[in-house]
Amino acid sequence: MNNSGTTIKSYNNSFLSQSGDKSTFVPIEDNTNNDLSIFDNSQQDVDALMENLEAAQNEQGFLGSLWDGFKNLTGLGLGSDDVEEKIEQCRNGEISLEEAQNSIDNYKNKQEGAVNIIVNTVTGLVTAGFAIATGGIGALV
Repeated sequence: MNNSGTTIKSYNNSFLSQSGDKSTFVPIEDNTNNDLSIFDNSQQDVDALMENLEAAQNEQGFLGSLWDGFKNLTGLGLGSDDVEEKIEQCRNGEISLEEAQNSIDNYKNKQEGAVNIIVNTVTGLVTAGFAIATGGIGALV
């Protein structure tokens, strides 16, 4: 995976062509897949991000789960699939831990907001229906 477009080999060659001094050149060694990552994110930190996402999903309840499933199915809005993709980007060093955590926080806040809107709308409709059923349309005016 070439996160920043710079491989170890091209970085070394770039250093040599810019400095021209081979006596001070110390090649960078890489024991992974010959790629440089912009961010150094530990596995433990990335696992903590997954735990934060799972906690947010567990807190959202039935309506939140339905709404999340709808967003994942349609691709509309920030769904848990999108957040998992951000966490994977963090694991690969493409984005910072802070960016991935912000994605989780945005997901959580949007889920809470959507559930509140759904609950408030249903409550309003039930109240209006009850008012009409017991007092007629004049009860709403």
